Amino acid sequence: MSGVKVIEDNSLRATPSGFEVRVRFKWYRSLPLSCLEDLRLSIDGEPVDPGLIKFHINGHVYRLSELTELVEENWFVLDPAILEVELPGKVKPGEPHQIDISFGMRAPYIRTGPGDFLTVINRGSATQVAA
Repeated sequence: MSGVKVIEDNSLRATPSGFEVRVRFKWYRSLPLSCLEDLRLSIDGEPVDPGLIKFHINGHVYRLSELTELVEENWFVLDPAILEVELPGKVKPGEPHQIDISFGMRAPYIRTGPGDFLTVINRGSATQVAA
């Protein structure tokens, strides 16, 4: 877990609709997508509206708002998710950009109190030149 980078190296890509970046989570076992909480992404210090983010995993594409219902769709620890952000022109190929991300992954099998479960906070920060 300690060697896992939340933001994959060299994963920032400019796209016609904006940009995409590959991310992972630090934990020892896979978790349902419904366990993802409070994803915050910024590019060059500017927060990205969560409504502009699509989450690509296991050959499917979801809006962040859809993830809470996905109790049988797992994020496997060895597989990166692709965050596709709809911000045309924000990221240009060949230019460096600062990416910051944080999100929680709730472990539904580790109770910390009545109705509460352990949430592992994942944070990553990287400067990458966009492809």
